[in-house]
Parts: sequence; structure tokens; C-alpha cells
Amino acid sequence: MAQRVQAFQAFAETLDQQVDGIYAKLEKIARENLAEALSSPHYTGPQKVAMIQFKMLEEASGLDLPPLLVKGRILEDIHRMSLWTQLPGEFQSEEEAVEAVGKLSRSEQSNIKDLHGVIFPFVKKYLGMSEAEFWMAARNKSNIREVVPYMKAVITGELSNRDSVNEAVQRLQESAGSDKADIVVEHIIELASAETNKSLRQYLRPVVPIQAALLRRNGTSYFIAEVDTDDTQRLLSSTMFVIDHVNLEEYTPQQVPMVRRLMGG
Repeated sequence: MAQRVQAFQAFAETLDQQVDGIYAKLEKIARENLAEALSSPHYTGPQKVAMIQFKMLEEASGLDLPPLLVKGRILEDIHRMSLWTQLPGEFQSEEEAVEAVGKLSRSEQSNIKDLHGVIFPFVKKYLGMSEAEFWMAARNKSNIREVVPYMKAVITGELSNRDSVNEAVQRLQESAGSDKADIVVEHIIELASAETNKSLRQYLRPVVPIQAALLRRNGTSYFIAEVDTDDTQRLLSSTMFVIDHVNLEEYTPQQVPMVRRLMGG
């Protein structure tokens, strides 16, 4: 226990220095890589700032807390100054620009923004926990990533577009014995500190078997199932299927080749 406390204190004391050091190193790398563009009169000052920030984001790597805080700082700057609008080329949204130029997937963008803009400020204000304390309270980094959407839903009070998240929030409130955000969030942190990632994931997202039918015609088998949003994501992430997306508001079932074969057409 004493060793863990000492490790935490050392980590907390050097965190700001690590973040500042990584940020400075990334800026130096970005400026060196963009030296020719930064010396060109063809780009405005805001455009050069945008190129530097996006290059820093592209070069940033690592899933530990210091690089995550650096990415959060860069994303905050990009959003606050609308730097994505200053990039050469045209992008329809900030998320599109960050994904294409900053090489940061939309899921990782969302995860970092939620931690940086919602969860860290909340646990600091209402639970008295610094970023380092929160980070080290969880069993591992995977557990932190696992609980982010549920903590965000609890803190903001906004329903998720995923039914499984809303159902999990209700279960968490019941097991915490309260619907107060600080109590539920503290309960989630306790779960993250006590459970393995597998058991935590099973608790938050219990896997319900997909109800399906296996249809046979003329020696050929057809698999059909009614799925919700979460089931769809599970299927899409599987390497077992190559799935064609067909909107039945635009096409009749008979226009789908597989359905046509099933119906004997």
C-alpha cells in the first residue's frame, strides 16, 4: 500500500512537467517538419497555427495520461480557435478534419474530449480528485476507456443514443442507491478499481444473444436477424461477416439479391 501511495505521489508531482515537456517536444517536431510551409508567404498566420496544431496532434502518441492530456489540450485549442477552418482544403466538420489531418479516429476524439472536458473537471470539482488520482484509481487504462460513456451520461444527465448505455446508467444508479451524479460517478470509479476489464465490460454491457433465424431453400442457408444499434456494431466489428447496407425505405426487399434468391426469384 505504501509503495502505491509513493508511486502515486511521484506521478502526480511530475504530471504537469511531463505534459509540458511532451507538448514542447511535439511543437518542436511540428515546426521542423513544416519549416518550408511556415516560411512561405502563401499561408496566413492562422493557417500556420492550424498546421502546427494538427501536425502536433498527428505526432502525438501513447494512451497514458500525459499524452492524453496533451491531445486534450491540442483538441481544445483547435476547437476554441476553429483552426480546422484554416486548413488547406475543405472539411465539412471539425471531426472530419481531425480524423483526416490529425490522424485521430472519431471514437478517440470523443473519448478524449469527454475525459478532458466533462469527466476530469467533474471529479476535480465534486470528488476532489485530480486527473492523476482518477487515473490511478482505475485498475487499468482499458477500464477508464470502458466507463467514459457511462460517466458522461451520468454527469450531463443527457440520454445516450445507445440504449445499452442508458440501461447501464439505470443499473448503476440502482446499485449506487442514488441518482445523484457525484455518488454514481464515485460508484463507477470504485467498480473500475475493483473489476478486471472483462468483468467490468460484462457488467456494463451484458452480452444478450442475438435472436436469429436460419432459413433454408434449395440447399442454401440464409441467416436473418433483427438487431438493435449495439447488436449492429457487434456484427460490423466481426470479421466473420461481409455486410451490405440496404435501406428498405429506398429499395423493396425483392431488389436485394440475397432476398431475391431466398424468395426463389
